[in-house]
Parts: sequence; structure tokens; C-alpha cells
Amino acid sequence: GRAMKPIHEMSWTGMDGTIQKLKDYRGKAIILDFWATYCPPCIEEIPHLKALKTKYGDNLVLVGLHVGGEEDKPKIPEFVERLKIDYPLAYPEDSLTSFIFGNDSAIPQTAIFDREGKLVKKITGFSEPIRKELDQAVENYTTTIRPPAPRGIIFDRNGYVLARNVASYNIVITPANLPGDDADIQKIYRE
Repeated sequence: GRAMKPIHEMSWTGMDGTIQKLKDYRGKAIILDFWATYCPPCIEEIPHLKALKTKYGDNLVLVGLHVGGEEDKPKIPEFVERLKIDYPLAYPEDSLTSFIFGNDSAIPQTAIFDREGKLVKKITGFSEPIRKELDQAVENYTTTIRPPAPRGIIFDRNGYVLARNVASYNIVITPANLPGDDADIQKIYRE
């Protein structure tokens, strides 16, 4: 098949016309929920998605992506009103939908991305076991932040800072990159 664009470049267009991409949310967990107004399990899932958003607040981005087609669009406002949807809704670009759906066109499909923008879970349908699975996944990916690599400061023998915030594993100290003849006396301190 033709080369797909990288997932983080895939976008959706908000009901207000703004275009957003996955990479705009690096640093937060994301739920993309693919839905339509005529889909009973979608309707069942939405209150639960709202509860997750309430629980995790700014650590979780939730976007409802409408895949009901042109004939379903006029029904959206009433649907939003009835279900009190308070998170952003948008239309996904085709490449995003086909990337997530693969060969499975059932809805809802709920895709969870971690803070690095990696697709970590995809769930099709909604039921009590799925609800638990969704909760567990969101819990895992909103709260795990990988510890940063150890960082250090290099001082010369007079206590001057030569370099700070350097990852200690990729530093090579040679006389050439240190002023004067301090190469044998420099120390690496870990912050």
C-alpha cells in the first residue's frame, strides 16, 4: 500500500474548523473515541468517557471523532445536548480512521495514546469488562511518567560550572573540551 503519514502528523478538524494533530498533545495521555449518533454502545460509553475526563482533568485529552458520515452530521447537536457532551468533537482525517480501524469497522473504537504519543491500546465496543480495561489503561498511561535520565553538572577545580544539565552517560571528557589543564580534576556531580 502507499506509505502512510506518521501517526503523530494525523489530524482531525474540530466542529469549529480548527485542525489539530496528535503531536499537539505530546506530554498528555489522549483518548480518541470514534463514534456516531446511531450507535448504542457509543451512547453507553460517552458518560463513562466524561467521568474519566473529570477524574484526570488536564492530564487527559479526550476528543470524540465523528465517523457517522454526512447523513449523521445534522443529528450531532441534539445528540450533544441530550448526552451533555462537554469535550471537543471533531471529524478525523481518513488516514487516522483507517490507521486506528485497520480491518475492523465496528464502533465505538477507542484509541489510547501515552504521553509520548504512542498508540498503547485500542478497544472496540463497550461493555462492563471493556469499561474496566479502559479505566486500567487510562490509569496506567496518565500517571506513568518515565524518570528523566540522570543529569549532572561539570565543575572545574575552581568551582566554575563548565556544563550543566548534561546527560551523564553521553559525556566524554577530554582535555580538548575543558579549559586549561583541568581535565584530570573535573568532577561530575549528579543533581
